[in-house]
Amino acid sequence: MTRRKTKAVLINLAALGVLGVACSQPARYRVLNFFFDGVPQPGAPPAEAVGPYGSRAERKAQTDARRAKVQKPVSVHAPYAIERCDSCHDTFSGQLHRTVEAGLCASCHPTMPAPTPFLHGPVAARACLQCHQPHSSQFAKLLTAEDPALCLQCHQQTDLSPDPHGTEEAAGPCLMCHDAHGGNDRYFLKLTDLDDGTDPG
Repeated sequence: MTRRKTKAVLINLAALGVLGVACSQPARYRVLNFFFDGVPQPGAPPAEAVGPYGSRAERKAQTDARRAKVQKPVSVHAPYAIERCDSCHDTFSGQLHRTVEAGLCASCHPTMPAPTPFLHGPVAARACLQCHQPHSSQFAKLLTAEDPALCLQCHQQTDLSPDPHGTEEAAGPCLMCHDAHGGNDRYFLKLTDLDDGTDPG
C-alpha cells in the first residue's frame, strides 16, 4: 500500500472516529450500522444469548406449555418445582452436568443409597431413572409406575415365592415389606422376621 493510500485510510478512520464521538446517538448508529452488521439500536435492551434450545424465555414457555398439558403431578422434584434447572442442566445448552450413572443424583443425594450389605441392581448401577422420573410423576416419590406394577416390570410374579406373595392382588404393595434400594439381606426385607405379627410398613 502506498503512503498516499495509507494516509487516506487513516484520515477516513479519524473522520469516522470524530463522527462517532461528536454525532448524536442516531447518527452514530447510522454510521456504525453502515460499516458493521449487528450494531444494536440506541436504547434497545441487550440481546439475550440464544443457544441450540432457544432463549431462556422460549425454554420457559415450552416448559409451561408441557406442564399445562399434563394433570397435576403427585410428586415433583424440588429443583424442578422452583425452576432451578441449572441444578442438573447446563443453563446454555440444556445438557446434563453429568449422567445419572456418573453420579448426577448423588451430588444432591449423597446418602442414597444407605450403606447396606445388599443393593438393588438399579441402585448399584446408579440407574435411578429405572424407577424414578427426573422432573415430576403421577406417583409418590417420583416413581415411574405404581407399586407393585413398577416392580413387576423387571421381576416376574412366577419368580416370587408363593408364600406370602401368592398372586399380585394378594401380595399387595412390594414396598410394604421390601426396601427398594437395598437391605441387610438379599431380599431387602424391612424386618428380618415377618412372623412376629408386627406391621412391616
